[in-house]
Amino acid sequence: MTAAVKYKPRRKLAFHRLPFVGTSYHKKAYGISSWDVPLTGGYVGGCMAGSALATSALVYLREEASDETNRFLLGQICATWIDRAESATQEELDVLRGQAVGFMQTISGWLAASVDQFGANLDKADKKAILKRINAGLALDEQAFIDSLPSEE
Repeated sequence: MTAAVKYKPRRKLAFHRLPFVGTSYHKKAYGISSWDVPLTGGYVGGCMAGSALATSALVYLREEASDETNRFLLGQICATWIDRAESATQEELDVLRGQAVGFMQTISGWLAASVDQFGANLDKADKKAILKRINAGLALDEQAFIDSLPSEE
């Protein structure tokens, strides 16, 4: 039987208390994984678990609204999904895909509500400027980034 995920109320950092953060199923060189969830349950079970894990993340964001690290939460999770996918079997990859889909579907619902209620400034967004930023990012490889830094002269 797969061990259950759980909250870790005694951890010092609030982020580390989340049920999907830990070191039980996914070892990272820096000691903590942002998606330390068993890759079991199949695709459908993964969707169910991912949705519930998203709810736990939303509760965390609500409770820890002043925590500066919150703006990195989704990026850290996505990066860890990619890391885990690299070493997953096909069966595990199906579960991980389900977890990611379930998680993002739940987050998308909340994001849509947020944009609807608080997104008036998006009505003024310059789509050409957005495309320019997208394409600049796509063109910025590591060397281009290094070349863009101010010289130390």
